[in-house]
Amino acid sequence: TGPREQQELIQCAADIWQSSPQHLVMTVERLMVHNLADSTAIVDWAFASWQGLLTGQANSKLPTSIQRMCVWEVLNLAVGKSAMRSNGLKAELKASEAAMAKAHDRVQQASDRAAQLQERLQE
Repeated sequence: TGPREQQELIQCAADIWQSSPQHLVMTVERLMVHNLADSTAIVDWAFASWQGLLTGQANSKLPTSIQRMCVWEVLNLAVGKSAMRSNGLKAELKASEAAMAKAHDRVQQASDRAAQLQERLQE
């Protein structure tokens, strides 16, 4: 799904859970876990929602302070998950680079050994 569809999905969840912000946060977290919404779409939705709160266009029964808290909680969730994912990918990359260097050394050793054997055969 594209960014627009992801934002619409998040907005649908926000509409459904407008009277229960904690459920919205949990729903957005699940959307991220299942790769149905990425952090960019969540951040875009959060800032659009914040703009709606500032201009009085928010459609909710909750007090504005609770709506703001919910938007910031969702934003914090997206940023935190993205940072964790990034750190995990960095660790995987480092491990892969180490494994590749080790494999390269083994290939070099095998090549050297093959060259030595070739020299012996030619003697």
